Amino acid sequence: MDVRADRGDTARAEGAGTSAWWLRGARPAEAGHSGKGLRFDGQAFAVLRGAAAIEFLDTDFSVAAWVRTSDDGTILALAPPTGNWVPDGKALFVRGGRLTFDVGWVGAVSSSRAVADGQWHHVAMTWTRDDGRVTLFVDGQADGSAVLRPAGKVTGHEVRLGFTAPNFPASPWWRGDLDDVRLDARALTPAEIAVLAGGVVREEVLGMAVIGAPEGARWVARGDGHVRLHLPSSTDPARFKVLVGRGPRGSLGVWAKQTAQSPAPIELAPLTRGGPARWPEKLATRGQLGASQGPYAIDTLTTPDDNPWRSWLRFGGLDFFADDNRAAVCTWNGDVWVVEGWRATWTN
Repeated sequence: MDVRADRGDTARAEGAGTSAWWLRGARPAEAGHSGKGLRFDGQAFAVLRGAAAIEFLDTDFSVAAWVRTSDDGTILALAPPTGNWVPDGKALFVRGGRLTFDVGWVGAVSSSRAVADGQWHHVAMTWTRDDGRVTLFVDGQADGSAVLRPAGKVTGHEVRLGFTAPNFPASPWWRGDLDDVRLDARALTPAEIAVLAGGVVREEVLGMAVIGAPEGARWVARGDGHVRLHLPSSTDPARFKVLVGRGPRGSLGVWAKQTAQSPAPIELAPLTRGGPARWPEKLATRGQLGASQGPYAIDTLTTPDDNPWRSWLRFGGLDFFADDNRAAVCTWNGDVWVVEGWRATWTN
């Protein structure tokens, strides 16, 4: 971000063509990530002037920047010039130390990695119009993705650095430095983002093979990067396996050799019949009859809360077997118990 001083308390950051960042309180930072950057003190922002309006429902879009902060706050926002946060506003910010993108009244997605540690981090966000997917990147690696399609088009919104709205997010102002802010009217590829983050991109290829496929099966590669295995319709069962691997182009020879040596697919039916019980112990409890003095009678099957596995018994579903003497009940933690008889016997 190349910055030069302008009149009074404003400055201009030169952009492509006639567009420019007009600074409102932000100041050049001599020690940017690469050359000069911008420093925001928690009460400053910058507005993009002279650029075409950005409408998510009309185009793909990307934001990339180097950021350095120890606090939460806004990196970039597409929002009204004044007033509170609105439906279908867009904001890329740090919340709870993590990179977050929010579409007003639609939802948000956050990264798993923290960026508010006082060190330089490269952050990026891509939006693809066709599927409404937002993908976040931290230091060149994808880190968070969600479908966040705006409800409708917006008018009168401006692009800002350093501030979203008085009431959003919880910390709306940026305190820290920004450098090399980049906006693109397309979705940058992961390889492009890795390069922007200073990484070295290793050319990788995807290897796929099928062993034992029925006659007529074929691979279908689409222009969007998807690869699918097309199987012809048939009334006969088929047994086959699919091998998938990713690696440098130079490893294709090894991949082909491993594929040729791969054994035939195994019979899966035995794996669908279960095996011996992992927990053969049975726990006995005594049921309690209700008083039956009103329109409803409630009988209680006592649960084995004191069990050898210290399983927390919070039940969320049940179903009965055909013999009318057993039921299967499941817990919130994923355990399934079989209950037998009136004087209940519990098997995990």
